Amino acid sequence: VIVVDASAAMNNRDMRPTRLGVVCSVVTRLLNDFFDQNPISQVALVLLSDGKAERVTDLSGNVRNHKGRFEEKLAQGNAGGKGTASLRHGLEEALRLLEVQASYGTREVLV
Repeated sequence: VIVVDASAAMNNRDMRPTRLGVVCSVVTRLLNDFFDQNPISQVALVLLSDGKAERVTDLSGNVRNHKGRFEEKLAQGNAGGKGTASLRHGLEEALRLLEVQASYGTREVLV
């Protein structure tokens, strides 16, 4: 599960274009590389903003769906760059996503 901070702090321009823009491009590259190296793995995306955690995608191995929904959610403007990030809510959402996985699988959360 990849948890991304989409709070107001990510609107800072200490990186170009913004912190959120840099993270968006890194997550996109990470998804491409991850599925190239792990073709049968599954990933889910969670965004943190306004003190809430929002599930963008469920666990799946469809990289196009992940990238499309992630870019769509950030383009809406209602998910990116608002409020504060709640790590607790992000981890709880990640736990909900991972608890249905088989016990023999690896469960990881990237924040």
